[in-house]
Amino acid sequence: MVQEYLIEGVSGEMIRVSRGEFARALFERAEKSLCATRALIRDGHWAGACFSGCTAAGQALESYLMYAGSGRGETESVGIMANVR
Repeated sequence: MVQEYLIEGVSGEMIRVSRGEFARALFERAEKSLCATRALIRDGHWAGACFSGCTAAGQALESYLMYAGSGRGETESVGIMANVR
């Protein structure tokens, strides 16, 4: 059985997607966070830019780990991240 994941659709409904589609949705969220980071930098909001940049990096990492098959919620473990191939 293929595991399915839920993402929020355009009108707020929950949609079942594959792991790859879920990873792509996470990556798109990371890209949006990075755009917000750039806007904060342009406006000189350094603390907000640092926080937003860290968030974007974490989202991109989570997207990669999901795509690589290690699952969610494991971005806090350097050991797990080091073993993902």
